[in-house]
Amino acid sequence: MPDTSGTVTARTDATGAIRIRRGPRAWADAVAGLWRRSLRFRTTFVAVATTVVAITIACVWMAAQIQTDLFESRRQQVLQDASRAISAAQAELDSVPVDRERSAMQGLMTRARQILVDQSGTSSVAYFRVENTPSQIAPQNQAAEDLPPELISAGLRERVGSSVEGQWWQSVELRDDAGNPAPGIIVGQQLSLPGVGAYGVYFGYDLTESAQTLLFVQRTLWIAGVVLVLIVGLITWLVLLSLIHI
Repeated sequence: MPDTSGTVTARTDATGAIRIRRGPRAWADAVAGLWRRSLRFRTTFVAVATTVVAITIACVWMAAQIQTDLFESRRQQVLQDASRAISAAQAELDSVPVDRERSAMQGLMTRARQILVDQSGTSSVAYFRVENTPSQIAPQNQAAEDLPPELISAGLRERVGSSVEGQWWQSVELRDDAGNPAPGIIVGQQLSLPGVGAYGVYFGYDLTESAQTLLFVQRTLWIAGVVLVLIVGLITWLVLLSLIHI
């Protein structure tokens, strides 16, 4: 007998190659045929598609609302912390008799900064003198390592410098200990040093924890949505199957 195994293999390979090339089209034809022939398939497909659209809209809306609520909650918290720190530091400055010595002023400002750090809940505290007039006793400006002057916008400085009682903030991109970008917020407010004048105090707050919470919530929403779509599809298919056999 002639050996035809090679011919069969060659034809099988050739057929397989053709099927691979025509795979997407064959799938489309199969789905179209199933759509025309099967009421159960059409009903299940419509139910699942409608559920996907509804869940997608709901997840996107809920994620946006949660993001807004998380940011607003954190923003209110840091504004209160910064305001409390300014009040405590100002009370300390007002309670000490004015000494015109530069070293005494510098020591007073150092104590005030420690109060700001303790009361605000962040170590990223910087202060810069509002007035540009030369002074022999004014303490030097001090920036924080993770809150450099260039990170504070000119607009924020202008607003802080123009308002004694006002409190202002801006969203920024901070850097964590590893140098990676992290969402953050800067709060600015005035602090008055008796005998010297006003300083703009700026607090930097890291919002990474809020961002991680938001990511966890979003992931949970999408997983729950996928599971719900699968359940709806399965229930629809089983109900239609049971009705057909009645």
